[in-house]
Amino acid sequence: IKLSLSFTAAYSGNLELYALDWDSTARREIISVNGQSAVLSSEFHEGAWVSFPINVAAKGTVTITVDRTAGANAVLSGIFLG
Repeated sequence: IKLSLSFTAAYSGNLELYALDWDSTARREIISVNGQSAVLSSEFHEGAWVSFPINVAAKGTVTITVDRTAGANAVLSGIFLG
């Protein structure tokens, strides 16, 4: 999964991401945001939160990448600022 978030105004704060493995307990993944990474190396069938501090200039972008390391595919269930 690859997403780009575009900001019309400058933003400084946390980007909170939520992943939930509805299908099984076998899915594993790496979530990356602008060079920072979090590894979900254990089951997350009850959900997992990861948080990244970001500083984005006005008209800037943030790239979110989720790479599958095990299981059928990668998932990302929510994106929150604050």
